[in-house]
Amino acid sequence: MKSILTYPFVLTILFLFFSSLFISLLRRIRKDRCLKNFEGDFVIYENIDKEIVSGGILNIESTGIEFLIQEKDSPFSSYILYDSEFHLLRMLIRKHELQNPKRIDQLLKLRKKLNNPNLMNRFSRKIRTFFLN
Repeated sequence: MKSILTYPFVLTILFLFFSSLFISLLRRIRKDRCLKNFEGDFVIYENIDKEIVSGGILNIESTGIEFLIQEKDSPFSSYILYDSEFHLLRMLIRKHELQNPKRIDQLLKLRKKLNNPNLMNRFSRKIRTFFLN
């Protein structure tokens, strides 16, 4: 009885199947690097017409973003903005006074780290810039 390794066609098909499965899993769990910093914060969404559309706690998914809104005496409602609608997004506003004090400290440390990166962070930025441009 022959081993499956002796059939190159089967190996090629298996390789293509597993690599496409792996890539689809990576796409499903990938999130935007910039938006990840806003996750869990109270954020106000402004569209391109300079209208404030929604404000709430931001949850990020691989297919878009969701605003969890709690109004007085009602359960949570949500506003979903899919990635195909991101062109309607003008800005996300995160007001520090609406965050809890622990989160404010985290944001200040993050800002300090971004403004004054260490050698390793600076090097990784240059590598990302090189490969993206």
